[in-house]
Amino acid sequence: MTNNTFDIQAIVPVNNDQLDAVSHATFYNPHEILGGHLGSGQYEGTCTIRVLRPKAQSVTIVTKDGETQSQPEHNGIFVAVVPAVKTDNGYSVPDYRIRTVAEDGTTSTQDDPYRYLPTVGDMDLYLFGEGRHERLWEAMGAHVKRYDDAMGSADGTEGGQVVGVGVVRADALDQVQRDGQDGDAAFVVVLDGTEHRGLQGQALPGLGAEKALVYG
Repeated sequence: MTNNTFDIQAIVPVNNDQLDAVSHATFYNPHEILGGHLGSGQYEGTCTIRVLRPKAQSVTIVTKDGETQSQPEHNGIFVAVVPAVKTDNGYSVPDYRIRTVAEDGTTSTQDDPYRYLPTVGDMDLYLFGEGRHERLWEAMGAHVKRYDDAMGSADGTEGGQVVGVGVVRADALDQVQRDGQDGDAAFVVVLDGTEHRGLQGQALPGLGAEKALVYG
């Protein structure tokens, strides 16, 4: 059953300038805005999920426990609040998928690139900016990793899913996502356009090994 309502007061707030920058692919750290973010205080136990789907008619967040209809928030960004997962140490972001109904009525279900942590760490960024990264082959290019998630692949297949991970110049990875995921899955922007010269690490769920080789 789809839940069409949620407490809008529980939404983790983001200012409109940041939302606007994310929607135009100019925000330096999209992971700060998109994906799942845990609530706090009286809203502990909730998770705000934001996704960028500029051509969507509607967006539904699907978890193992149900479905939640998201609301348009700003310029192609949709937001929903879903229950967080209780753990021994508090709460965590649930495994989820995004069901999108496009403007032409077609429906697709995808994993969320921003459900995964950035694939480049702070030390990678620092050494890259200094020109002293001595293991660039481990950060640059495309790599395939396997994540064992509760929901399996986006189409419901049991077990883990293969995720193509590309780390390239921001403009090139942006093109990968536009071409490889119909232009709606996510925008990739520069982490720090000056200091890190456009280095970006992004998980591309569902890309697969064969496409990772093409885009690497």
